[in-house]
Amino acid sequence: MLVLLTRRRWLIQRAHDYNETRRERRTGDAATPASFDVLQLAVVRNARSAAAAVDCRWGEMREVALMKILTQTNLVEILLIKNHFNNFNNLPNIRNEKTRLVPLENSASHAEIPKEGGNSRKQAQACRFTGAELLNMAGVTTIMDNDDPETRRPQFGMRNLPHDGNIFQHNAWDNVAWDEEQEKLAQQKVDENSTVTMSSEQLFKYETEADKYWDKFYGVHNNGFFKDRHWLLIEFPELAPNTVKQDTERPMRAAFTDEDKKCGEKHIKILDLPCKDNCRILEIGCGVGNTVFPILMYNTDPKLFIYCCDFSAKAINILQQNPAYNVDRCKAFVLDVTQEMWTTPFEPESLDIIVLIFVLSAIHPEKMQHVVRQMYRYLKSGGIILFRDYGRHDLAQLRFKKGNCLGENFYVRGDGTRVYFFSQEDIRKLFTSNDFVEEQNFMDRRLQVNRGKQLKMYRMWVQAKYRKPS
Repeated sequence: MLVLLTRRRWLIQRAHDYNETRRERRTGDAATPASFDVLQLAVVRNARSAAAAVDCRWGEMREVALMKILTQTNLVEILLIKNHFNNFNNLPNIRNEKTRLVPLENSASHAEIPKEGGNSRKQAQACRFTGAELLNMAGVTTIMDNDDPETRRPQFGMRNLPHDGNIFQHNAWDNVAWDEEQEKLAQQKVDENSTVTMSSEQLFKYETEADKYWDKFYGVHNNGFFKDRHWLLIEFPELAPNTVKQDTERPMRAAFTDEDKKCGEKHIKILDLPCKDNCRILEIGCGVGNTVFPILMYNTDPKLFIYCCDFSAKAINILQQNPAYNVDRCKAFVLDVTQEMWTTPFEPESLDIIVLIFVLSAIHPEKMQHVVRQMYRYLKSGGIILFRDYGRHDLAQLRFKKGNCLGENFYVRGDGTRVYFFSQEDIRKLFTSNDFVEEQNFMDRRLQVNRGKQLKMYRMWVQAKYRKPS
């Protein structure tokens, strides 16, 4: 009990410090102590759901000022500051504020109030709310539904580094253009780590035993390595069109070239999907469900059904053991997409959307064309592929040492898994040569910084959308 009280005092102090910091940034002067109300809101399904649901990176979201995860009980406390909560008066009634965990009542989901001294894990199970329910109950205004340009949080991809700005003011900056010198140095690094390539015997081993390496990977990490990709609903609103509102004034990301701007303009019209009746989605390379479960959480369409497959039988087994796995809405199965013929639980030309997130890079470049042709075969006319993967000169590529290169821009990691780094033109040729129509293709250039160590890390990802002609 003493530990919990100490944690709470720490949380309130951090909330107060955060409030003061924001006031100082606005005024430029040290502010006098401001009054604020701290409310414990709810217990949600688990720590990961809570963190992703409110998208609470410290200091980035103005409505949710502070969140503390109690890892020892798998409970989550979320504290809201009145000064940073636009529609604070619309909060539901808070009952029994003296209890350390205060669930909220909702017409669709009622939970009993946890009692002091009770079993914390059982209390957590009795107070389950999905991330969407939590936001709905609290009336939180997020980037999904806030129309006020003065108060809404900048959309993902819109935090641009100002000229002569403080690079360490935030932990990440978007659309950071490289100069010629940076491009030259990056290519020199790639040339250097590619001077020594592996033998044909080693290439054969990593190709034929690829499934074993991924099974070993998931055997070691289980479901704790990758985070749930809740950001996909912002990058790809097609996955939950009734949840994420499209921003027609600021289409997704700033662009540097006229070509990229055209892609951004096309993005506005992307939500014209073929999902008129039943929406069927396939995720290739689903792993342990870090994409599937966020989609199921936010897309409440009863006609939605998701198929998901992975090369690793171990990963599929872990996914199927997840409490959120619902056979009425999802079907997971093992599939090697590089095989000549696919054995699937669905027919050709039956899919509306195929999700391809950080998976094509793990396939040998010579087999990528076959995978794309198969996807074309199984998509409906008008169906779309949502793609995101590693970009050329990404930090991960530049960090490889000599002796890890399998081929041009193709490497093996220390755990035996492989990765390819794409250019925009690589992706364009790969899909358009197989009759897909390009709707989006841009390089997501991100500058991440470690403010403690004063480090700068340049990340590169290719994001694209390709549609099968109607």
